Amino acid sequence: MMSLAAFSLLLMSCGGQSANKSGRTEADDDAAAEEAADAKKAVVEENDDEGAPEGRTGDSEILNIRRVWGEQPIAVASDGKTVNIEVLASAFCKQYAKYKPNEVLRENLVGKPSYGEDDLGSLFNFENKSANGYLSCMAMIQYDWLTTCSYWKRSNGHKLVAFWLLETFEGDKKPACLLAFYDYDPATDTMTPETGLTKRVEEKMSSFDAYTVNLPDEGKDINITGHQIDYEEDCAYNTDFLLRWNGNDFAIEQVPSE
Repeated sequence: MMSLAAFSLLLMSCGGQSANKSGRTEADDDAAAEEAADAKKAVVEENDDEGAPEGRTGDSEILNIRRVWGEQPIAVASDGKTVNIEVLASAFCKQYAKYKPNEVLRENLVGKPSYGEDDLGSLFNFENKSANGYLSCMAMIQYDWLTTCSYWKRSNGHKLVAFWLLETFEGDKKPACLLAFYDYDPATDTMTPETGLTKRVEEKMSSFDAYTVNLPDEGKDINITGHQIDYEEDCAYNTDFLLRWNGNDFAIEQVPSE
């Protein structure tokens, strides 16, 4: 299976262009994806000509997280600090530190780590937009290996927090992913899993071969794309969805093609 990042580059061989509600056409998305892929390719060629780095083998740690996250609240231990995305992400990444993107993300939050060239951490790009409630940690390799996170303020004073974990592989190995939602209660300083919201998204995506999630670094809505792969044509049909924020929860809408 191809990297999910490559799906939009192949879309034109599967049909025409359609626009989403933002007014961007799939040609716009193709150009942006191609630019990102070129940047990523440059790092790949420098660091890892064969794709997956040494040490990234076996089943994804995401599969282990999926088995337990819904039953494990996370103590945030804010210690009087302002609870922003950095504090919330640090608590989540500490809980699930065996997943390398989480480990690297947290290391970047608590300091400025210095990695040797043989350390997997050296392959990651950390993006901090905490002023917008967004963080990202992505490996600059041929296949996706990332954690992104965002949060929203609820009308009851709580926060809804989302973490998107994705790992894709060379060959036909199925991607591993998780979109995990939590409710943060400032009275208890605890993040409690919101499994119902995750289940709604996964049920909506169950008819697709794979899907990708773009948590917002601006605005409040989440963009999700379902990918239906045409193996004969070596391309993917994309269907876009919007998780529209209503001040407390999300409503899932399919974005009409134009």
